[in-house]
Amino acid sequence: MSFLIFGIDNNSLEGTLKGKAPSLVTNREYKELNNAANEIKKYFTDSYNMQRREAKAAAAPKTAVTCPHCGASTIPDANGCCEYCGGAV
Repeated sequence: MSFLIFGIDNNSLEGTLKGKAPSLVTNREYKELNNAANEIKKYFTDSYNMQRREAKAAAAPKTAVTCPHCGASTIPDANGCCEYCGGAV
């Protein structure tokens, strides 16, 4: 009887059924799948952390700066420009 369990062929696990438990730590297929799972986990963890940092930065209170072009005290818009003269801050 042969079937796949999460990409691992059960023929490599048949030793378990016969009383010979294979070591999963030395099983090559297990190591490959574990590495792939860790890569996926790292990708999603990094993505989640980046989104949290961006959301925190967007929610931070905006501080007023002095425009180098017109001298006004202004809060830069989304493009980083002065709200009065439109110059880059």
